[in-house]
Amino acid sequence: MESPRGQQLRKHPKESKKHMAEKKIEVLSRKDLRDLAVVGGGSDIIDWELYDTLNIPNAGTQVNFKYFQQSVGPNGITLEQTNMDIPAQLPNGVRFVVQEILAQPVIGFTTSKADLTDLIKVSHQGVITLNIGTRSYFQVPILNCLGGVLQGFTSAFDAATALTYAGPRSLVSGKLEYSPVIPSTFNFNVTLDYPTAPAPATAVKFRVALKGKLIRPRQG
Repeated sequence: MESPRGQQLRKHPKESKKHMAEKKIEVLSRKDLRDLAVVGGGSDIIDWELYDTLNIPNAGTQVNFKYFQQSVGPNGITLEQTNMDIPAQLPNGVRFVVQEILAQPVIGFTTSKADLTDLIKVSHQGVITLNIGTRSYFQVPILNCLGGVLQGFTSAFDAATALTYAGPRSLVSGKLEYSPVIPSTFNFNVTLDYPTAPAPATAVKFRVALKGKLIRPRQG
């Protein structure tokens, strides 16, 4: 069944494009996205990923971690850590349609039981929440959005066992049927909230990624 938003896009494309530019949060179905690609002649609609990386400190007391609050450049932040141009906000005229949410450790090609124990402290408790403006648009246990697999080649699992971590090409648990649209006029963040501080033995580098469609003014 076509959503009310889809009917609006189909019947009133010019009005809908103006409506999309207003200062409000929209939620689109997958069909709405296809229709938007047809009527959005003045915009590029491309596959994109917004990502941000934080360190979960060892023996820490912190129970809340807020992502997408840093940008490339200040304080030596690099593009490897985040691809945000502005902390907590998109550039003027840019919108982002969130289709998937991914939480993923950034660890070496191989890891050990001690590394895995630290990872479990970070990923197997707590809640992940997508916030736009003053409201939440997605909230599940962090484990639901964890991507990748651990693969070993020995039957015994001990401190000497080497494991390979493979990040996923796509995520199943964090895919959204209805996608919130982040406009440039609203702040946004993703939070990790824990009942108790994770406190791994060694700090864990943990990344959150939003995968979806970037909508920006077309060149030329």
